[in-house]
Amino acid sequence: MTLARWLCALAASVLLLPAAASAQDALTGKRLYLDAGRLRGTGVNCVDCHGGLPGGAFGIGRAANDAAAVERAVSSIPQMTPFRSRLTGSDFADLAAYIGRPSVPSPSLRSATSGPATTSSVDRLDFGSLALPAQAGRSATSRWHLVNDGAVGLRIESRPQLRGEHPQDFQIVASDCEPQRILAAGASCSVDLAFRPDASAGTRRAVVFVMHDWVGGEVALALAGTAVPAAVSPVASVDSGGGGGGHSLGLLCVLALVAAARRYWRVRRYGLERG
Repeated sequence: MTLARWLCALAASVLLLPAAASAQDALTGKRLYLDAGRLRGTGVNCVDCHGGLPGGAFGIGRAANDAAAVERAVSSIPQMTPFRSRLTGSDFADLAAYIGRPSVPSPSLRSATSGPATTSSVDRLDFGSLALPAQAGRSATSRWHLVNDGAVGLRIESRPQLRGEHPQDFQIVASDCEPQRILAAGASCSVDLAFRPDASAGTRRAVVFVMHDWVGGEVALALAGTAVPAAVSPVASVDSGGGGGGHSLGLLCVLALVAAARRYWRVRRYGLERG
């Protein structure tokens, strides 16, 4: 390689480095702009007052790529008091980078479901009806897909978890949505779910959720299923009178004695008449 070509290559690499860093800073700044209340404990977010970018309210555009301007505003404007002592110098730089480049692409985590037992919408999965008892090993299953529809990676921060009214009636069978896994643009992970109702009949509800590192910090899917009592046999209905198996056994004995007596008297009568 000639010296001229080497110098051109070096110049090109130097020019490209700030652009890559700026894109990353802008994305981090966008996250702070939309979610500082959760990420920094401020209780409020920039977007609450300034609105969406571009064209945010109160002249926020003047702070584009100017970290010092963001810091001055935070330290001097009374409405920004909640941000004081909560944001670092890097935070100011990231926010300024986002204000200067509001078109920076974002992650976007989408829910989808598949499987034989799905009656679902974007945020709800209904397993339908399943007969008790659960001990019979019966279950309804489905798969929950978390798909990154955005243009940059998104990091998973927790394993799937269940909560809600009846989490014991649902089960996370398997999952590859592991903490620290990066879902690149277009990539996905999945969670295998099962509805296995306990002893109680009725509609059962729960929520399965996964934590992530983007705005909101969580994606969730509502779960529902209906447990119905198993069919009751005639003997079982006799047993249900409160006296246990003794009542049904006694009734069978009485019926057998009555039948035997009737047969005895018919034979005796028939024998007498013949005699």
